[in-house]
Amino acid sequence: MTIDARDKAHPETLRQIRQHFAANCTGHVDLKVLVQTHAYAMIINDFASMSKCDSNIEKKDDHFIINISGDSCSCS
Repeated sequence: MTIDARDKAHPETLRQIRQHFAANCTGHVDLKVLVQTHAYAMIINDFASMSKCDSNIEKKDDHFIINISGDSCSCS
């Protein structure tokens, strides 16, 4: 699944990620989040790490992609 958050506020995107984690609580999470700034990418990356997921940030043209994956990422 891909969440395009390039034009969204932080709380909305974090809510969407949390919902995705909850929907896939007992399975594998494979998620890409697109954001405009490196600072925003770091917030998403930190959130994923706190949720016990693996994540990395890559620069793509004029935006950043946060790749989030893991088994049984935190549901809270």
